[in-house]
Amino acid sequence: MLDYQHGYDLEFNPATYRFDYAQVDESAKIIAFAAVRQKQDAVTKLKIYTNKAGNVPLTEAEHSAFVAYIGKVGAAGIHYEFINQLPDEIQLTLQVIFNPLVLDNTGKRLNADSYPVRDAIANYVSGITFGGVLNRTRLIDAIQAADGVDDVILTEIQHRPNGGSFEVVSGQNIESISGSFIVDLITDTYTPNV
Repeated sequence: MLDYQHGYDLEFNPATYRFDYAQVDESAKIIAFAAVRQKQDAVTKLKIYTNKAGNVPLTEAEHSAFVAYIGKVGAAGIHYEFINQLPDEIQLTLQVIFNPLVLDNTGKRLNADSYPVRDAIANYVSGITFGGVLNRTRLIDAIQAADGVDDVILTEIQHRPNGGSFEVVSGQNIESISGSFIVDLITDTYTPNV
């Protein structure tokens, strides 16, 4: 999937019995993130994003051309489901027990213009491998490792795939329908550890 070159035609290679590009143009490779999942009903899910900033799905024209490309290079007899949509959104509600020598009661560092908890959440979510899952324990670990955090209680996680509505998630792992996540809202309260 990452070899797809937008705007280039494929040629049949009789030596390998497959379709290839006559030339490689790195600037035409628009797929930056791809994940493959096999479903129980013998359908293969292909989750994709472009190489544009911000986990952008393919345009309609790009998607059409990509589907035609997979039709030529994909294994015969495989049925594909293409997932090409905006990132799933998550909302978090948490209580942070903080060190008042390091943070104020809004979560801001006392000696800098930064918010360690929010930065830790953003870093964790952006570091999830494309097509991976958000793990509740790893998220808590990331928050607890932030400067000034003594403890955290993750009260609630809500998840919304593109076009859906927010639903509370109670499980340990949250699978992204689109392949990635963005944080839509963080409702956090801070209690000093004194």
